[in-house]
Amino acid sequence: MMTHRLCRFGQVERAHLPYAVVQNKSGRFVKPGPDGVRAAASTASWDEAKDFSVSLTDQPGEAAYPISGATFAVVPMTGQAPNRYRRVHDFFRLAFETGSKDAEALGYVPLPPQLVSQIVKYWLKQDVSASQ
Repeated sequence: MMTHRLCRFGQVERAHLPYAVVQNKSGRFVKPGPDGVRAAASTASWDEAKDFSVSLTDQPGEAAYPISGATFAVVPMTGQAPNRYRRVHDFFRLAFETGSKDAEALGYVPLPPQLVSQIVKYWLKQDVSASQ
């Protein structure tokens, strides 16, 4: 299960640390930051990956920052209380719906809306199969 936070560049900015622009797959030198991470996340093949396990490193695209990464939450669901699956999803759904502004204020990048939609559909499918 992936969270909606994709970038730690905010810490670098707040601490006024130096950083380097990095050459991406398209040959362009890209500054780290939200725009480059969004570009990397938007070009990733999320629908082709099992459980959304995608590396954002070196994604194609002129604006993609090549050292981007996603944060995943691994939550064991077997042998747990029957409603745990729904409660965990409710927590992350709430984070997706209301946490974007807080995440951005801390220097993180929310997931693209189309990816959030894919994740919610995936959860619904998993919820149905878990209840059968």
